[in-house]
Amino acid sequence: FAYAKNITIPVVISESSIDEKILNRPNGYISAQNARLEIIDGTISEIAEVDGMEFDYYKLANDITNNPFIGQYQLVLANSEAEVKIVDLKSTKPEVEKILQTNISLTQNDRLKETLNARKVGDLIGFEKQDNKINAIIDNEKIDKYMSLLNNKLSIKAKPIIRYNNGEIVDNGEDGNELNIDKLKKDVLENIGKATSIELDFVVTKPTEKIIEQPFQPGLYPGKYIEIDLSTQKLAAFNGQNKDYEFVVSTGKWSMPTPNGTFSINNKKTSAYSATYNLYMPYWMSFIGSKYGLHALPEWANGYKEGEDHLGKPVSHGCVRLSTENAEILYNWSDIGTIVYIHK
Repeated sequence: FAYAKNITIPVVISESSIDEKILNRPNGYISAQNARLEIIDGTISEIAEVDGMEFDYYKLANDITNNPFIGQYQLVLANSEAEVKIVDLKSTKPEVEKILQTNISLTQNDRLKETLNARKVGDLIGFEKQDNKINAIIDNEKIDKYMSLLNNKLSIKAKPIIRYNNGEIVDNGEDGNELNIDKLKKDVLENIGKATSIELDFVVTKPTEKIIEQPFQPGLYPGKYIEIDLSTQKLAAFNGQNKDYEFVVSTGKWSMPTPNGTFSINNKKTSAYSATYNLYMPYWMSFIGSKYGLHALPEWANGYKEGEDHLGKPVSHGCVRLSTENAEILYNWSDIGTIVYIHK
């Protein structure tokens, strides 16, 4: 058989785990703090190191190794020195000062778009230790974040081509103009510490294509009919399979919704008056009694006319509002008895 004796198993202490479990620190406990260079708005401040008194984890590990079964150990405080002294930053400060001399003008077609100066470049500085020396650098994560902010600020995203699922184009889309952030990052890093100008490079991006469900149904009824989609706030005027017009509308708000269903135009007036709201409704066409109708944006008795910025939003009292121009077109196109089909 085999046997062993006098085996020593070294103990590794998790300092962070112990710290998490200790709620009340003893008097005199203070963590050592490294010296650092603080940069605020392009100005350097020297923050000296602070030595401290911390738990002696080395002694604790030795105690447990030598007496592994007693179950209770004493945490004692020991002097703790900061790893980085202010003297260690003597050669680092000139490096920071050099970086803060950066004054780069970012231009597009010779027009100034952004200036990377001491205040901004100061936010990009980081520090790394190499061969017992602390170097000032441009932090990669920080500059990538800055480039992303510039991209969002200066780029124009491509507007997608939108088609209905039957192939009909709703929106032709537009090309985008995206900032070449890889080239810009390289140019900026090559000119840190200098006063210069960099012409921004943009790349044309083509629009993607988006297919959406067709909100309207051609040929739903023979002859003329009006279809209104409450979910898209749009109206289409059909003559059988042919869509003659499509307009943006404003239907009823949530507290006064436009009814769903199939109705028909029962009355037409070039201008109707509402005593309830003291306003006029040009190109009025009622489809439920005289309470609900299609009409142009209302005009109050004092001459105020509702703006077209409300179109596309459900804000009416239940009627279907159109711009004055589109309401006139629809009024002249429609007949008494024209079907009005409203749905979500």
